Amino acid sequence: GVRQFQHLVKTLMVQGHVSDEYAALSFPNLSALGLNSWGESNAAAIIVSHPSLVRIWLKNTDNYSCAAVWEAIADLPRLRDLDAMRLRVESDVVERFWDMCTRLESLHLAQNVIEDYGKLDQFVFPRIWKLELSNDRAHQAIKDLEIIRRCPSLKELTWSSTYQSNDGMREFTRLAAKGTWPELESLSFSGYGVTDNELHQVLGRMKRITTLNTGVFGPRCLLVLRTHFGTIRKLDLQECDEVTSAMLQEILSSCPALEELAGPRIRGVDVAQDPATLNDIQPATFGQLSRLTMLEYLYLNGTPPERPYNDDEDEDDNDQDYECNSLFGDVLLPFRESIDLRLGLGLEKLSSLRLLREFHFRGTTQMLDKEVVDWMLEHWAQLDDVRGCMNEAYDIHEELCERFRDHGIFCDYVD
Repeated sequence: GVRQFQHLVKTLMVQGHVSDEYAALSFPNLSALGLNSWGESNAAAIIVSHPSLVRIWLKNTDNYSCAAVWEAIADLPRLRDLDAMRLRVESDVVERFWDMCTRLESLHLAQNVIEDYGKLDQFVFPRIWKLELSNDRAHQAIKDLEIIRRCPSLKELTWSSTYQSNDGMREFTRLAAKGTWPELESLSFSGYGVTDNELHQVLGRMKRITTLNTGVFGPRCLLVLRTHFGTIRKLDLQECDEVTSAMLQEILSSCPALEELAGPRIRGVDVAQDPATLNDIQPATFGQLSRLTMLEYLYLNGTPPERPYNDDEDEDDNDQDYECNSLFGDVLLPFRESIDLRLGLGLEKLSSLRLLREFHFRGTTQMLDKEVVDWMLEHWAQLDDVRGCMNEAYDIHEELCERFRDHGIFCDYVD
């Protein structure tokens, strides 16, 4: 069957051993190849026979010698995108490996073993604009930085480590502050110790910011980010202790291009600008959300009962009351300050969210009915995941869940 349609195959993913039969096949229009846990057998042969390859994914072969495979990849004239995970680059081919990287536009290296970085100083990677580096070894950050600093055209950088480390961050901050990466617009950090002041210096040299994912974000970073509110599309601040509800509300209301926002809890009172009653909060909250027409994920989950939200400057006003809902065991659900997802109270304003795929409201108490579910089905055609308690009455909750499931939508109270 595969032979009959060889000319139509553009992407091929092979799990496990590359059989002799597959290695003998020729796909004249193949542009992307993925090999997972392939060992050494036939991997180089299938690469050599497809010089049209533009993108390659390689995974889970760090126990094998990959020299023949790297030699084959290095000879691909059109290769632009390499994604390598848990591979070994041996010293006898490392020079060819770095030379191959000079032609790439996108490079992703994850938990790889590169035996010799000594020859790296001979190379620059002028075409790489997207770079992802993740490691699970102590002191690897310094070596990663040697790769990063050799990518002058960098636009997107994702840099993560399973080790909490400050290694390399001071030097990265210094290089960024002097304008080493003038085109950088997307930055994601994980596992590295960077301060609000250091990140502020990095962001301050970026001409344009479209994506930011970091574990540190404070007042100084917000000052810089305000100048980029018009271009921000993706923002993940959920691990940032200094981020407040008021900060998130400012971002939510000031970033017209925002597609994804993740952060600590945002309070309805911040959205409504200190309203007198809860009824004023509802339409203001829905009104702000309705502007995010590119939104695909909307999570309106309540505060976990074991850690109620409390704001030191307004402690009394923000205490939450909890009641036990026996329908779902010992689950505590807030019955104050929960957004009310009923028509007539503002939900109808969200008809503009035509791209919405996931809608979660776990930890809140709702009194939804068939009319609300039908409204969601009509206006959110892309919806495929709903999670939360639909109604305090268990039979009604189950009936509404079944209505979603009948339309191929995952629906449940818990994850």
